[in-house]
Amino acid sequence: MNLEGIKNIRESIESENSKERREKLLNKIEQISLVYAEKKFQEVDRSIGDCKFSEIVRDFTPTENIISSPTFRLESFVFSRYKDKIKLFLDNFYEELDSLYESSGFDLDKISGLVDAKRSSIKEYLGVNDSKDRDSYEDKTKLIKFNQINNIKTDADKKYQDLDDFGFSEFDEFLEVHVEDFFNIDEKNLGMELIKSDLAVLAKDIVDYEPQTAAVIGRSWLLSTPLAGQLGFKRMEGDNQKQNDFSTWLQFIDKDGQINQKRFNKFLETEELPFKSVRGYIPTEEFLRRYLPDDRRGKIVLKEINKDWEPSWDRIQKEFQLVRTDWDDLLKDNGNFSDFMENHKIFNEVLELTSSENQALYFDFLAKMFIHKIPWDQFYEQQSLEIRMIDKQLEQLMHDRLYRDKEVVID
Repeated sequence: MNLEGIKNIRESIESENSKERREKLLNKIEQISLVYAEKKFQEVDRSIGDCKFSEIVRDFTPTENIISSPTFRLESFVFSRYKDKIKLFLDNFYEELDSLYESSGFDLDKISGLVDAKRSSIKEYLGVNDSKDRDSYEDKTKLIKFNQINNIKTDADKKYQDLDDFGFSEFDEFLEVHVEDFFNIDEKNLGMELIKSDLAVLAKDIVDYEPQTAAVIGRSWLLSTPLAGQLGFKRMEGDNQKQNDFSTWLQFIDKDGQINQKRFNKFLETEELPFKSVRGYIPTEEFLRRYLPDDRRGKIVLKEINKDWEPSWDRIQKEFQLVRTDWDDLLKDNGNFSDFMENHKIFNEVLELTSSENQALYFDFLAKMFIHKIPWDQFYEQQSLEIRMIDKQLEQLMHDRLYRDKEVVID
C-alpha cells in the first residue's frame, strides 16, 4: 500500500480543545480512507467498463459524511429539505475530484485539501451559516445516540431498505442507534455497562415517546464483533453494504481519541479493514425485555401497523409521489391548475380529515404556489406557520390511522 503523503499519521494528537481534536482526527481518518480508496481503485478491472476514482471514494470512504458533518448538529436542520441541494453540492465535488485525479494522480495532500474546502463551504452553500448548533443531549445518553428512520426505502441513504425481508413492513418506523464520538466523553469506564445504561434510556424513550417503533437498528463495525450478540442484535445476513459509513472508520480511534496503532498496523499489513461495518436489529419487544428498567416493567401500550389501513396508506403514498412529479410538469408545461386538481383527488381525500376552513386555506396556498411557479420541493420554504400547522395536523391524523394500540407485558 502506498502511504506516501500521509503526514504524522502515527503521532499523538496534542490538544485540549475538543473541537480541534475532532478536526485533526477527521483529517487522519479521511487520509486513511482515501489511501484505501486508491488501493481499491487500482484493483478495478478496467477491461469490464469505465470506473472513476470518485465512484470508489463514494463507496469505500466516509468522505460524504465528513463533508456534510458541519450540518449534523444544526438547530432546525431537516436533511430531507436540503437533500436535492446537498446532492448537487456532492456531485460537484466528485466532478472536481475526478478532474484533480486526472491531472495530478493520487496526490493525497491536494485531494484532502479539496475535501476540507468542501466541508468548510457547505453551510454557506446551503444558506445555513447563521444556524446554531443544537443543545447537547449528553445528560440523556453518553455513548449511544439515536435517530428515527421513518421510511426504509429513502431514509439513511437506503441502507436499511431490505428490512422488509426480515419480517418488517416498509411502513414500519425504527430507531437507529450509533456510537457517538466516544473520545469526547469524560468517562473513565467505557464498556458494556455504559452501553447498557444508554440503551435503558432509549428503552424508556420508546415507551414514553416512540411506541410505534418496530425495532432498534444500527450499523457499525462493533456489530461484526462478539459485542453484537452480547447486546442482542441480530445480524442482517447477506449484507454486502458499501463500507462508506463513518461508523466503519471509527474503529481506528481508541477511547483516548488517538489512532489505534495496533489496528492501524494491521490495516497497513493486510491492506484491508480489520472489521467491516455490518447491520443489525432487535425487535422492540425483545429490546424492552433486555433494557427497560425494572421500575418501568409491567403492562405497557405499544403501537403496530394497522393491516386493514396499510393498503390505503400505500396507495396514498404512491399517489402523492405522482403528484410531486406531475406538479413540476404542470409548471414546466404551463398547464391548467383546475384540471390538475381535478385529476388528483387525493388532495380532497386527505384534506377531508381537517376543517372546511383549513381546506380552503390549503387550496389557496396551492393556487399561490401555481401562480408563482414554485416547484414542489420548495413548498416548505413558502409555507406560513398556519399552513405548516395544517400539514402537521394532517400528518398526525394519517399516522393515527396507520397504527393501532398493542398491549404487551414486559416482565
